[in-house]
This record gives sequence, C-alpha cells and structure tokens, in this order.
Amino acid sequence: MIFNNPPRLISPVNSEKYLQNDLWGWMKNLSSGLIRLNLVENFEAARLNDLTIDAGATVTFGNPLPFVPSSRIIVRQVGDGVITDGTWSMQSLSLKNNGAVAVTISIIFYR
Repeated sequence: MIFNNPPRLISPVNSEKYLQNDLWGWMKNLSSGLIRLNLVENFEAARLNDLTIDAGATVTFGNPLPFVPSSRIIVRQVGDGVITDGTWSMQSLSLKNNGAVAVTISIIFYR
C-alpha cells in the first residue's frame, strides 16, 4: 500500500490534539504523495516506449498487463503514422500503422 491508513481517534476528549497533530500530519503526507503519482502509477497501466511500426505494418507484442486493456493513449509520437488497434488478448496486443511512413511511439495501455 502506498499510503498508511489515517490515524484513529482514540477518545473524543483528545479531538483537538488529534486534528492538530495526528490527522494534519497524515494529510500532509497523503497530499505530498499524491502529487508525485504519474499516470501509470495512478491507473492499472503499462507503458511501452519507443515502439517502431513501419508504414502499413502490424506489430504484435506480449501483453504486459494481467488483463486485456480497454484503452490506450499515445503519449509520444515521431513520424506521421496513423495508429489503429489490432487484436488485443491476454497474451498479446497488436497495433497497425495505416500511415505512409514509419512511426515511433510511446504508448500507455490501461483498464
């Protein structure tokens, strides 16, 4: 687990101390941790970097996730390719470049 559970209030008599010390410290820790999360850490996702697909070619590669992804985002692309989805399964994923030139992409697959 990335973050600890919030501290529990032991007695209502100590609620001021609880809010000022215990809960405030936990909230600061949670806030600073959430700021550092990136897209892949925030979702059940996998990122593939520098995948090159020739013009008109279909590339098939192993599925790095323990499930079939439902979506993808191209986060970086070099070249004027047009990328479309192929067949996705538990074992493999495929992408097709429908463009006239080769393309290199970095892509995130997620649930």
